[in-house]
Amino acid sequence: MLRPDLVPQISDNDEDIENRLKWPYTGHPHRRSQFLLEFQHIIQINDPSQLAASDVPLTSLWEGLVFRAKCPGYFNPALSSKVEHLSDSQFLRHLHFGESVLTDIVTLVEHQHIHTITREGEQTMFAESKTVIEAPAPGHLIVRFEYRRDSANVAGEMEVDEYIKQAYVQNDIDAVRVLRKLISTGMPNIDTHIQ
Repeated sequence: MLRPDLVPQISDNDEDIENRLKWPYTGHPHRRSQFLLEFQHIIQINDPSQLAASDVPLTSLWEGLVFRAKCPGYFNPALSSKVEHLSDSQFLRHLHFGESVLTDIVTLVEHQHIHTITREGEQTMFAESKTVIEAPAPGHLIVRFEYRRDSANVAGEMEVDEYIKQAYVQNDIDAVRVLRKLISTGMPNIDTHIQ
């Protein structure tokens, strides 16, 4: 069961509540400006033409992506996090990086996608992402990473959005590499990594 009360509020209209659960959500009240950095990229997981690479089962891929969502510090030592369980398909994630804290609402649609969006409140930035598992053809499995966040560019200064984009992409590539190893050797006990 989703928690519409935790998704950014527009009105009490039922139609608005449903729209807030759709991707992409554009009415977040805590966006710093009208400028967004938006991009997506794809990582191939299974490809029948690549005989040397072992196939990753869908259920294992899903478990790995959920592990990453709940335990980001396992993949990036600069991060630590605390998770608050809301329902079987939703949790709050408090990300700590340096002196900053960012709280996300994370929604899981089993074996399909993981959606995150910054919670309303005293947030330093607006950010939204969607990690989608797709099977475009028999034997193929890909993950599509979609991102929307406040632009970090400042008029008259060096544009930094492209560097942020490259960092996100590299982070995802590294994470998938780690997940492949974990899937082949055995996933860690998620409870030992969640605070």
